[in-house]
Amino acid sequence: AEAARRVAAEAERQRVAQAQSREREARERADAARVAEARRQEQQREEEARASRIAEEADRFDPSDIASILRTTEDAASTGAAAAEINRTASLGTDTGTSPRLNPSMRDQLVGLITAQLRSCWDVPIAAQAMQNPPVAAVRMALAQDGSLVTEPQVTNTSPDPLFRSVADSALRATRRCAPLQIPAQFAPYYEDWRNLTVNFNPLFS
Repeated sequence: AEAARRVAAEAERQRVAQAQSREREARERADAARVAEARRQEQQREEEARASRIAEEADRFDPSDIASILRTTEDAASTGAAAAEINRTASLGTDTGTSPRLNPSMRDQLVGLITAQLRSCWDVPIAAQAMQNPPVAAVRMALAQDGSLVTEPQVTNTSPDPLFRSVADSALRATRRCAPLQIPAQFAPYYEDWRNLTVNFNPLFS
């Protein structure tokens, strides 16, 4: 009888231990599921907040404010793109692979600031202003962190138009006259992204 009681007690102990083990595993699975759900919800909130910020920036930025004078100019020399603009793609800055890059909103802000300064310094030839399709001069410049010119600006395109040389020379004078460009301190960390600029000077947008 004593042996039977011991066997029964051991069986009961094992049953209780197994039940407790199953309960513990169930709690651990539930806890893991709660953690995973919390992470998913947090990621969803972050994505929604990021989407909201992007939407707000898009609402605040009106492309029409500078779209008339700013367009990508990678091929401006050959296409004659009509805008006094800073190239916002390959010719804006040097990609080091590690330096911080301007986000679209900051890039547009900096483009607008630099363009406004250059336009204020440019004395456009009167004859070119009267033309419907005047020659466009593309000027490449290298800037120091304080906005001064590191090297002499260079005209990177050509045109058979007789007025092109006059437009190009006036664009170079404007670039030198405006130096040093006023670059707000907030853009200093992104120097590698704006130190090399290609600017198109179009008399129609002077």
